Amino acid sequence: MLVEETAFTNRQDAMRQPTLRYAPDRAPMNVSIAIEVAALEVVAGFDGLLGGKPEPALVLGAYAVGRGQAVLLDRAMARFLPKGRFPLTVSPVEPARLGARLVSQAEDLHFVLLVLAFEEDGGKDVRAFYGALEHPHELSVFASTQTEVSPLAVGEIRAAKWPLDQATPVDLLAEGSPASSRCSDDTFIGASVLHLSTRRRPATSLYRLPFRTADRRNDWTAFLRITH
Repeated sequence: MLVEETAFTNRQDAMRQPTLRYAPDRAPMNVSIAIEVAALEVVAGFDGLLGGKPEPALVLGAYAVGRGQAVLLDRAMARFLPKGRFPLTVSPVEPARLGARLVSQAEDLHFVLLVLAFEEDGGKDVRAFYGALEHPHELSVFASTQTEVSPLAVGEIRAAKWPLDQATPVDLLAEGSPASSRCSDDTFIGASVLHLSTRRRPATSLYRLPFRTADRRNDWTAFLRITH
């Protein structure tokens, strides 16, 4: 279905990923994606009454999606230490990049990028959700603007014809429970999905992914530089 071969492009400790195979339905196609977290804009930030400045953390997973299934290609984490008065824009504490090259015989292959935002305190929940990215069948999302809730697994986003090349703020469910309800050590701020086609000439674009809590005490926008 999705992937004949995958290889990381950005990390020295890269490991080969598991692949899914189906009978070929078209000539092999070389596709790739490279993602860099460029910056985080913090319009408003809150870390409790005595907590001082928030410590934002982003958890990112890049998936190859098609035929109702998703394969994790790569994942990464970005942390930020904002200083000064809001609004402000801050770069990651350390470079945060992810990406993959792959050969696919699937005509319906797309990329889906799932990005989760946290205010990090102890770090336990951030690490748990980073680990959860490996199991996309346990994660489901629905657009935050939906009046009728109909969660989709990550692998179903392609077939549901979500908007291409734009970020969609989403509510995230992990094993059927709201992500926020599974956090006790860190604060879940929000999630965004970016749905990207593989059938285009390679180009680099800067994407804005918004995250905002219902009380608007945290209002952030991540800037991602993506080549695909």
